[in-house]
Parts: sequence; C-alpha cells; structure tokens
Amino acid sequence: FTHHPLFTKEHVLVSQLRDLYVQYTARQRHNLASHLGDRLQSLRNAVHELKYTLGSKPWDMSKPFNKDCVANLEDYKEEIRNVREMWDLECMKDKQMIRSILTLWKEIKSLRESQGFIATNAKILVYKEETNFAKEDKEWQKRIKATFEERKEELLEEHEEQMKVHYSQMAEWKLQSREIKKRMKASKKGAPATTEEGEEPDPGVLPPKPVAPAKPQTSALLNEIQSNAVKCRKVPGDPILTIELTHTVTITPLEECPVTEQKRRKDILRTSYYGKLFYNNSEVTRTPNVNLTSEFTLSFGESVCLQVVHWPESIKFELWSVSEKLSEIFLLIPPNDKHTGNSEMESLEFSCNQKVTYPNSTAVGSGVPESTDGKILLTSGKLLGATAWVKDASGKILAPVRHDIAATFGRADPIHAIGAKSLNDMDKVIQWISEVKLDPNDPRNAPLLHLMNRTKKGDPSASEAKYFRLDHLEKSTYFASTEDLENDRRFTLLSLRSQGVPEYKPMKMVPMYASEVTHFEYTQVEKEEKISLKEEGDVFEHHRAAVMRFMKEIQEKIASRSRMVRPMLELADVVVEEQVPDISTLGRSIAKLLEPRHPLRPQRKERKKVTNQAVGISKVDLLINVSQAQCLPIRRRTAEQRSISFDPNGARSTIQLRPFVEVTFQRKSAVTHVADGPNPHWNQELVLPLNVINNEFSANNLREITDIVYFNVFDEIIVDILEDDRLRDTNIHQRLERRWLGSFQIPFSTIYINSRIEGKFKLNVPSTLMGYNKDHGFLPQVSDMMLAQTGLSGTSDKSSYLTIFITVEPPLAPQPPLRELFETNEEARLIRAAAAWELLYNSKHVQRAVRCLVTDVNGKSVFITRYIGPQNPPAVLVPEDHTLKNHLTTLQSVAKFVSLIPYYQDSIAFSGKCDIWATSELFLKMLAGDEEEHAILLCNYFLYLGVDSYIVKGIGIPEGETCYVLTKLMEGNVLWNPSTGTYHPQSRPYHSLASVHFCFNNENIWANIQSYDDPGRLDFNFNNNRSWKPFFSAKENPRLSTVQVSRLEYIETNQSAIQILENNLEKMLMDKIMEWRERHVTRWNRHCRVIMRQLLPQLEAGSLSEEDQMSAISEIMNSYHVTGFPINMRYSDANTIIESVYSTNVHVAEDTSVEFALTVYIHPYPNNVLSVWIYVGTLTKKY
Repeated sequence: FTHHPLFTKEHVLVSQLRDLYVQYTARQRHNLASHLGDRLQSLRNAVHELKYTLGSKPWDMSKPFNKDCVANLEDYKEEIRNVREMWDLECMKDKQMIRSILTLWKEIKSLRESQGFIATNAKILVYKEETNFAKEDKEWQKRIKATFEERKEELLEEHEEQMKVHYSQMAEWKLQSREIKKRMKASKKGAPATTEEGEEPDPGVLPPKPVAPAKPQTSALLNEIQSNAVKCRKVPGDPILTIELTHTVTITPLEECPVTEQKRRKDILRTSYYGKLFYNNSEVTRTPNVNLTSEFTLSFGESVCLQVVHWPESIKFELWSVSEKLSEIFLLIPPNDKHTGNSEMESLEFSCNQKVTYPNSTAVGSGVPESTDGKILLTSGKLLGATAWVKDASGKILAPVRHDIAATFGRADPIHAIGAKSLNDMDKVIQWISEVKLDPNDPRNAPLLHLMNRTKKGDPSASEAKYFRLDHLEKSTYFASTEDLENDRRFTLLSLRSQGVPEYKPMKMVPMYASEVTHFEYTQVEKEEKISLKEEGDVFEHHRAAVMRFMKEIQEKIASRSRMVRPMLELADVVVEEQVPDISTLGRSIAKLLEPRHPLRPQRKERKKVTNQAVGISKVDLLINVSQAQCLPIRRRTAEQRSISFDPNGARSTIQLRPFVEVTFQRKSAVTHVADGPNPHWNQELVLPLNVINNEFSANNLREITDIVYFNVFDEIIVDILEDDRLRDTNIHQRLERRWLGSFQIPFSTIYINSRIEGKFKLNVPSTLMGYNKDHGFLPQVSDMMLAQTGLSGTSDKSSYLTIFITVEPPLAPQPPLRELFETNEEARLIRAAAAWELLYNSKHVQRAVRCLVTDVNGKSVFITRYIGPQNPPAVLVPEDHTLKNHLTTLQSVAKFVSLIPYYQDSIAFSGKCDIWATSELFLKMLAGDEEEHAILLCNYFLYLGVDSYIVKGIGIPEGETCYVLTKLMEGNVLWNPSTGTYHPQSRPYHSLASVHFCFNNENIWANIQSYDDPGRLDFNFNNNRSWKPFFSAKENPRLSTVQVSRLEYIETNQSAIQILENNLEKMLMDKIMEWRERHVTRWNRHCRVIMRQLLPQLEAGSLSEEDQMSAISEIMNSYHVTGFPINMRYSDANTIIESVYSTNVHVAEDTSVEFALTVYIHPYPNNVLSVWIYVGTLTKKY
C-alpha cells in the first residue's frame, strides 16, 4: 500500500520519500542530463565541421553542395538551441530532486523526535564524492564560452533578420513619402492631380520614419549565462552527492509506544484482505484471507492456470477486505509471444475512495482532510503480478487465435499505429510526418515511414483507406447520461415502483422533480444499498445475495413466459357473488340437517374465503388454537428441589411439570394458561395481528412476508426466594421463572398457501435439556411394539408432540399457481397422454392431485421422472468400509447433509406463479430450495448407495403439499423427511406426512387409487394395480433420460471464512442477549462456555450421550444450578439464528445473580453447507 488508513504521519512522509527515491533512482539510471550534455557537444562539433567545410562568408549558394550544407547548418543550430534548453531543465530537475529528498528526510527526523517513537525503519544515507576543481572549472568555462558564442550568434542573426525587415520598411516609407510630397507640390501650384476615378487625391501627412532596431548588447549576456548555469548545474568544486534509501532503523517496541500507537498496531494485526480473480467478468478463483503486515504489504503468492479457447476480453483482480470491496485492477492481456519464460512482474496501481477514520489513534485514516495541510489521502497501492501464456512440451506457445481485426492489422495500419480512429485529409498526415522528423531507427515508426515512402512514390493505395464510425449520431440523441439517470432520485423511485418493490409499489404519486423527493422517501433506497454492500463483505452473505439475484432472473423469465401462455379470464375470475339457490342446493342443505350428529367429534364449518379482488380490509389476524401436548420432558430432582407448589390443603407438594405455550410472530407474543403434567390440555385460542407493508393486504404483499411463527413450550417454575424460614408461615416471597422445553416453527407463507394448518406437530427438543428428563415412562407402548417388529429399534419414538390449529381471519384465498403448459421439449404424444391421465385421475380423486410435468428453471415443462437418477454424495459422508451393517448410519449422515441445505420456498421466490424444480447440481450451487429439491437430492443419493428409493408426493404437516423419500430396506419401508433429516418406519402411528397422492422414481409414476391415503395404512407394493395406477405400462415404458448430471462435483468450504463467521455469530448473539436484557446486568461465565465449546463437536459427530454431557458439567453443577440446551440448525442467514435464540426466552431471567454461557460451533460440509450449533445456558449460584 502506498497509503493505508492505518498509516501514521510518519508513514505518509516515508511513502512520499519512497516515491521521490524511486524517481531519483530512475533519473540516475536513465542519466538523461548526461546524455543531453553529450548530444549537445556532438552537435557543436558537427556545426564546427560544417563551418570549416563551407569556409568564410559569403557562401556560394549556386552550388548544390553548399546549399545542402547551409540547410543542415540551420537545422543543427535549431537543434542545439532545443537541446541546450532541455539540458538545463534536466540538470535543474536533478538538483531539485536531491534537495527535495534531503528536506523531506529532515522533516521525518523532526517528526520522530516530536512524537516520541519510531514507526518506520526508513533511513537516508548521503555519500559525498570529492571532485577535481581545476578540471571541472576548465570544463565549466568552456561550456560557458560555447553557450555565450551561440547566444551571441543567435542574437546577431536575429538582429540581421530585423534589419532586413527594417530595410524593406524604409524602402516602402521612402516611396510613400515621395508620393505625398509630389501631391503636396501639385496642390500648391493650383493644378490638382486627379486619380483614375476622377477624384482629387488627398495630399495626406508624411508617415513616421521606421526606427532601426538597436544592436544587441552582449555585455550583460555573459552574466545571465553564468547565473543560469549556477542555478541549474553543479558548481565546480562542489562534491557529487549520492543518496541511498535503507531500512535499518529500529522500530520502537510496542510496550514503549503511547496508547494511541499501540491501538493502531493492534488494528493492523486484525486487518486482513483477500482477492478475487475474474476472467471475462466471471469469478474463477478466490485467494484465502491474508493478514496485513507491519510494512503494509500483502503476499498472496497465488498462481492460477486457466485453459481458454477464445481470446480473453478482460482479466480483472478485485481486492476485498472483510467488509467491502476496495478496488478492482485490470491486468494486461499478454500478447501472443509472451510466455512464462520471458514474462516479468508488472506493477499496476490501484486506489479507492473509501472514508475511514480511527479515533483515539495515531492513524491518519483515508478520505478525510489531513490535519497539517488539508490534503485528502485516499487508500492506494500497487499490485505486482504477471500474465503470460504457457508452452507445451514441444515449446509451442498455447495462446488462442485472436480474431480482433484492429489488433491483427494494427501493426500494418499506420493510422491505428498513432492511435487515431479516422482521418479525413491524408496530405496533412504526410505533412505532419515530415515535420516531426521521426527516428528511422525506431521500429515503432515503421508503419508511418512506410506510408510516407508510398505516398512520395505515388502509390494510390496509400490514400484509399476509408474509415467510418458506427452510430456516430447516437449520443446526440441522449437526453441524459447514464450516470445522471442512476443518481437521479426521482428516476430511482419510478424504477422501483415499476419493478414492483413492496415498499414502493403502493406509491400513487411521485414528485415531479428530483429536488422534491423527500429524505424519508429515499431512505429505504439508501438502506438497501448499504445492506447490499454489507452482504458483499461476507463470503456466505455474498453467496446468498448472488442466489437472490439469480432467483430474480428466473422469476422474470417465468413471469414473461406466464404472460405468453396466460388464458382468457372467465366471468368467475372477475365477478365474485353468491350462487343463486336452486333445487339441488336446497336438497343438499336439507340432507345435512338429517345427518347424524356427533357432539364429541364436531366438524369445523368451512368459511367463505376473501378473494384477492375483494381484499379491502384493514386488519388480519392469526388464529391459533392450542389443544394439547404429549410426552413433554419432566423435571429432574435437582430442579424439583427448587420448585414448590401447594395442594388444596395448603401442604407443600412436588410437581413434575407446569407447561405453557408461547406463540411468537413478528416479535409479538401470546401465551396460554399454565397446565400441569407432561401431557397437558389447554384448548385455548390465541390471536396475533398480521402486519404487512403499508397495511395493504394484497396478494403480492402477503407472498412477500418471510416471517416465521414460532411455537415454544416452556415450564413455569415457582422459585421460593424467602430467605428467612421463620417467616414462611406468614409470608410468601416467590418468583416465576420459565424454562424452555422445545419448539417448532411454521413459515407464514405455508399458512397463507394452505389457508389453515391442523395436526399433531413434533417438538424439536434438544438432545440434552439440563434439568429435565425425556424418558419418563409415558410413551405409548404400541409404538415400541410396532418398531420392534420392523427391526428399527433405534428409532423408538420418544418425541414430544403439540396439537394445534392455525388459520387466518378473515380467510384469504391465495392466488392459484399457473397450471398452463409452458414450452417443452417433450414428445407431443407423451404430453397428450399425461394430460388425459391426470384429468381421469383427478376427476375420480378430487382431494388428491397428480402431476406428470413440472417447470424447470428455464420455464419449460419437463417430465417429473427425468429428475431422478443416481448421484454421488460427498465422499466424506460415505465411509470406506460401507457395508450393510453400517448402512443405516450412512443413510442418516446423507439425510442430515441434505437437511442442512437452506430451505427457500418457491412461493416466495417466484411470487406464487408456479413451482420451479431445479436440478441437483443447481440446487447445490444455489444452496436454496424447497421440499422438491431436497427430496430429489436425497433420493438420488440413496439410489447411488444401492437403496431402492422413491419420491412420495402428498400433504405434510405443517408444510402442506410436500415431498418425502420412501426407502425399501430389509427392515421394512421407511419414510424420510428430507427437509429435517428425520426418518420413521411406515408403521409408526404419528406421521408428519398426513396423506400420499402419488409416487415416482426414474422409471414411472404411480397414482394412489386406494380408498385411504394415510401412509401408515397404505400398501407400497407398486406392482399391485389395485392399489396403484402407473402412468407407463410395462410394455410401453420409454424410460426417459435424466436431466441430472451423472457425477456431482463438490468444493471444499473455506475454513478461515468459517472461523470468521463463527466468531461473528457468537459475538452477535452475546450482544443481542445483552441488548434484550437492557434493564439488567448480563454476566458471562467463561469456564462454562469453554466446557460447552468442547461438547459441541462431539454432539455433531453423534458420539456424546446425555450422561456424558451431564458428567462434563458436573463440576460446575456443584456450585451452580445449571439450565441450558444445545440448538442445531442449518445456516441460511444470521437473522434466522437470532430469532431462534430469541424465541427460547433464555434471556428472560430476573435473578440478579444469574450468569450466562453461550458458544457457537459451525461444522462445515462441502459446498458451504453448514451445521450451526449454539449451546446456551444460565447459571444460578446455590445458596
């Protein structure tokens, strides 16, 4: 770096000193002053020889030889005059350069003394070389005399030219005077002369006589030449100074520096950078993070080899800090003859206009005025790099053919050689070439000299070249530049409103002028720009931003195709009205009155949905009915000793659990009443308001809501804080505390699409819940018996469940997705057969939906079976000793990897237009997809491992329409949830998969034609035509080829980026907990944090039991009451993790002596798939 925000004033001066020293060494190396002095002496000798050849004046100009010699003599004199001036100028620059370096060195030494420490190791050494005064004085006087004679001769020649002009003026004056005197004499005689026109001439006045130019005074000329020589050149007798810049000064140690300097040096140690290399604007590689050295240098040491086919358009290197991009440097594209054997490192300068300040530090910053002279110093530096082609074994340079016409003919085109694009007058070009006197020995001038020779010989092709310019009038039609449009506030608001951005779409009026746009209206734009800059700083956030941009491109492509295939609207799509009753509707109403009633099993009445066209309401609520819970963890004895309750007689008793449910949505919460026991019943309705942008409940705004509804189960503990037992009979002093037991979450988009969600939901209970026991003997015995029969005893259901019903009031009808057939490459015969098959099945089974064609990312319809095919999982997930014995363990590892890929619903990404299916390769690159992408990838992994696998399409709880994976193992049929990584046998009584509509694999599609769709009751024998209806018959099965790649490539996750993200998340969560507890002091227990940090890698590996965890913290439990739990989740963004921790209410602790412990561990998988572990706990001292 030539300047860095962490530079001190001394660094700034030393940087200037280095620049001057580089210029000094370059001037010494070129030695231009000496060359000009020698050239001047050679020209003087040539003039002397010419004068000797011509002899004394006057010269006989009739001889051609003398005429050429005189012309050469005049040219030499003119060149002597120019070279002499250039020599004086270069000598003066050399002298001033040495003076500037010495002055700056004195300033650096003075600054070091005043600040009390040395920050750089630069030092200037001055060497003096004594000279021979007599020899130098003789040469000095000789040059002075020669210059005097030349100047004197120039003045005399100039006087001669002036006298010639004077003589011509005198001749003209005498002629005019003679005519005037003649007219005056004629007028006195009374006979005036007449002109040719017949008019009388005016006698006039005698013009002034021209003054002869004065003779040049040469008396003061010698003094002027001597003073100029003293000013420009070294005086005889003065020593020759040679300057050397060394780095031998000892820098002051850190402990001896002031506090501000110590802070600056510590900031240097925390600063790091990385680089990105772009080939034709496509990123090809990224360097690891490199720490900034004390010398403000970065050593990447990266060598990248690219195999290219076409000639490159651009090679760019971007320099990034952790938070933002500093600069981009375009590397030179090497010529065809440049290879690794003859290439050299080139220095390319870069700079950026970032504004950085460091208060309470000796750093001067960047982009701010300097305190001394007010200069603004920008971050700048130089990049050392080289680009070259590689040679093969035979020595041939492996460079592609360059098809650039201008580059190919640039050397042969003389006009291109001088950098011109078009010329109109070739004669002026030839005149310019002859006047500048190009050096014929310079190969760069060969095209122009060749053009001049062809023109002199009369070659007509020399002037036949015609040049033109494409769209030369295009810019004249622009009413504003692109930069002006991008910076115009009004145009920005119009663009955002046109693009349908939720914050700006409701804007009905935009100000007429940009100056009238208020700061409030433009704040969101600036906020989004800051967020985008922030996202570019982090590796994972940058990838997420790129995925969002890719999603937007796909959305625009699908929207354009949907507009092309959109059918004509019907009356029912526009007019919404009540149906007129007729005889059939009256008959059905009367029949319902006669149906038998079941008071203990009531049925919910279907409510009328509000369509998108009729949405004019101002309030929408979420209605949540919390019914009951099953198999909740109960308290351990350690927790029971601190909780008390009272029976009806007033006696103290011990209770197992006092659970309640808290529902959180958009940072607003509602809670149920407190129940008792591990199987509580609430039957309570909760209401939460729904907030949308600008309070406009349109379909677009509702689809844009990405908030999540969190369901958390807590245990209410009554803590007795009465210190004096003697007052217990008369006083009660208690505090209510809550302990988190488990949770699950439902995206609002799922609720909006499905209108309502009802069922039994599995709670996500941590593997270890300090203070609680999950094995309490209340599990249904039928589950264990069924699991024992299947042989999957390891999957015994010890889970906790919560039964809820959730809907929206008033009920909103979501916009139905597009069902039209897009453009496709499938055979027309299969398309017609699929449409007929779907229509026949859907007419018989109204509650089930079957699809044979889906939409890919290109907006084309593809057969669903083409997405299935064996694909290799990451090698780290499949052990080398993979056998049938550890087969289930391998399947679990693969399923966990798939579940850790971030979930992103298509209804949000594509605004509910249609369901987009991506290939596994694209899914792993984007790291974003919904149930279909997760299920396809998991099914393909299982097929690669030799497991008979199928995709099951149906209705799940809570996701609605979903996809599961069915595997037929030796132990029985197993259903896998690809979004969570969990699995359970088909015979388990509680399923998150509520119904099955159809199944498919890479060979066929089977529709469920059984009378029931509960997966626990289905027969998954697809050869049974009474249970399943196949699309392809056994005889006519074309076995369509797959759209998946045969082998997936995986990249290793950057470990340094993982460490940075891990530290940032931990610091962010700790800051958030302290922010949520702003009324209390938050203390952190470092010892407990260290222990928790050691447990998390073992939890990820699955090698740590609950007993091992309790024994690890047993030492702390001797002094503290410890409650806590680990949370494991996929990484999508930081806000999701923060909201998950917030929903546990771990920060809600009223005890003044409470301490917190929090740690974060991230386990990386290939392709930046991350498993995030958060261990959080509270510690209260035992009294």
